[in-house]
Amino acid sequence: TWNIFYREPQVRLVDRRDKFSSAMESQCVKLSNGALMPAVGLGTWKSGAEVEKAVEVALEAGYRHIDCAYIYGNEVEVGRSLNKSFEQGLKRNEVFLTTKLWNTFHKPDLVQSGLKRSLERLQVDYVDLFLMHWPLAYKAGEENAPVDAQGRVLYDLDAHYTDTWKVGRCLCVWGMSSFMSEFFGWCLFPEVFMRLLLPINFEAC
Repeated sequence: TWNIFYREPQVRLVDRRDKFSSAMESQCVKLSNGALMPAVGLGTWKSGAEVEKAVEVALEAGYRHIDCAYIYGNEVEVGRSLNKSFEQGLKRNEVFLTTKLWNTFHKPDLVQSGLKRSLERLQVDYVDLFLMHWPLAYKAGEENAPVDAQGRVLYDLDAHYTDTWKVGRCLCVWGMSSFMSEFFGWCLFPEVFMRLLLPINFEAC
C-alpha cells in the first residue's frame, strides 16, 4: 500500500499559513510540493474514551501532527481537545491536522459536505491534509457501512474514485471564503488504483 500526497503546481488563491517553527522543521518531512508535515504524529484510530485526553497530552508533549478520520467516530472529542489547547495558547498553524473522507461521501456532490462535517466536529476552519480513506464508494446515506438484507456491503458503482479525486483537489484552491483544506491526497490505495490518478513513474519509486 502506498501513501503519497500530491497537488498539481498552480498559483494558490490563499497564502500558506505560517510555517512551523524552525525547531519543528528539522522534525518534518518535506513533501514533493514543498509542504512540511511533522514526521511523528498521534493516530486516533481505536483510541476509545481516552482520545480527548490523549490528544491533550500529546500536544503538551510536543506532538504537532494529529491524524483523524470521519469513520473513527471521535472527531468531536479530538475537536474539544484541540479547542482547549488553542484556548491555552497553542496556535492553529502550529498543528498539522489530517482527516479522511469516508466512503459514503464519494459522490462528487457530497465530497465538500463530507469535509464540512469533519470540520464542524473538529471545530476548525480547515485541515492541513484531507485524504480519501479508501478507493471504494459506499451507498450514500447516514449508515457508515450500509448493507443489504443478506449483510452484503452496498457499494455505489456509479461513484468512481477518480471523480472524487478531481473534486477533492478543488477544495485546496478555492478563495479565502471557501478554503477548507491545504492539501488533498489518499491512503490505503493499492498501486493499481493510483496509476489512474497520478502522472508518476511508479517503477522508479
